[in-house]
Amino acid sequence: MDVVKKVRRRFVRVAAAVLVVSLAAPAVTSAAQDSSRNRLNGVKSLACTFTLVASGTWTDGEPRAEVKPAKLSIAYDAINVEDGTARAIEGAGTLDMIAKLSLWNLHPCGLDPKGRST
Repeated sequence: MDVVKKVRRRFVRVAAAVLVVSLAAPAVTSAAQDSSRNRLNGVKSLACTFTLVASGTWTDGEPRAEVKPAKLSIAYDAINVEDGTARAIEGAGTLDMIAKLSLWNLHPCGLDPKGRST
């Protein structure tokens, strides 16, 4: 797999994780756990833009974090929470994904042809 594909797949994984975290809302009542009342239940598409990127490294045994300005975007369309499917739209094409609505979160997850999470 070439470097561009690896970077693109890594970006999709990171963006999916950030999307899940950013859309998470704490449950206030037990009714909030009813997915039929979930605000994401009928969503058909989502678009996210991230203005910062963070990276972490270890230097001489000490952790270091660096935050830089960025413009990273990812979009999802064809989201169908009943069927559990979605499609990530990337600059170089699309990527079919699994979309799992769980309580108040929507989890997009890509799989490669061998069934491994991407």
